[in-house]
Amino acid sequence: MNSYEKGDQLEKEITELFKGSNIELRRISGRPAVNVLLCFRKADWHIQEPGDGGIDHFGGYKGYTIIVQCKNYGEPRSIGPKFLRELEGVLSRYNKCTTIGILIAPSKASFSIRTISRAESSEHIIILTDSINAYSDLVRFVDSRPSYFYINGG
Repeated sequence: MNSYEKGDQLEKEITELFKGSNIELRRISGRPAVNVLLCFRKADWHIQEPGDGGIDHFGGYKGYTIIVQCKNYGEPRSIGPKFLRELEGVLSRYNKCTTIGILIAPSKASFSIRTISRAESSEHIIILTDSINAYSDLVRFVDSRPSYFYINGG
């Protein structure tokens, strides 16, 4: 299986994982390259700006905008900070308090120490997770925030 097929496989897994949940995620890759970034605002999808920044899924949950990037690199410590910087570049276009970036790998062990350190010190909300825990890690994070945050919209 080539790298494109491996990436496509992980993206499909994530689509299935979130299907039927109360988290709306749409897959925006897996088709011919389209140089747009889809935006989720009040249940409408529209084009925001050129350049999708490698984003694979986009959606919303309890007042948060969710931006997902999948990397199907299974080797330990194989996902370096370059991928996190790409995600931060996309996140910089959105409200830092209401946008969550999720970088998903086949295993949490796939993230390098430098990637983990960068995520922890990022000015953006970033979750590093694997395909098995992506849903529960996102729900756990959002549920740990004060409830007034998403009821009042921030």
